[in-house]
Amino acid sequence: MTTAEASQILGVQDDASSEELKRAYREKARLYHPDVNSGQQATSDMAQVNLAYEVLSGCTLLDSAVVASFPDLFGSGLDDFKPSPKKTIDKQPTMF
Repeated sequence: MTTAEASQILGVQDDASSEELKRAYREKARLYHPDVNSGQQATSDMAQVNLAYEVLSGCTLLDSAVVASFPDLFGSGLDDFKPSPKKTIDKQPTMF
């Protein structure tokens, strides 16, 4: 998606400030959110609004800097991921 397309989706100028972007995003989110709009296109329209905001703001909605700032909440990423060992059951489950 180009910045021109993103600007058109959100209804802002190409040089909109971050406050203008946030305001336009919130207006469109209220309009297209699937919980509010029961139309069949609501989910895809909301996805387009999210993508447009990410393109114009230069960050994702859950920015990696935010994730890195709160390692207790988000973990340290997949670098330290170790799956838990499989649990084995010695006995067959009993029926009621």
